[in-house]
Amino acid sequence: MNCVEFRTKAATWVDGELDAAETLALDAHAAGCARCRSLVEAERRFRQLLRRQPREAAPPELRARVV
Repeated sequence: MNCVEFRTKAATWVDGELDAAETLALDAHAAGCARCRSLVEAERRFRQLLRRQPREAAPPELRARVV
């Protein structure tokens, strides 16, 4: 696993969507690569920020038109 391969799979890894073999490969790479580890930490912080954002519902008029 190199940094380019890592970056292409980092978001999927953070989401927990990789199989066990790929997860282990990314774990191993991140353990030895500060730059990629930093990328993953930033991705996790970004996802936490998104989860804290308020969720807004569509206005009833829009919902009625969609349905």
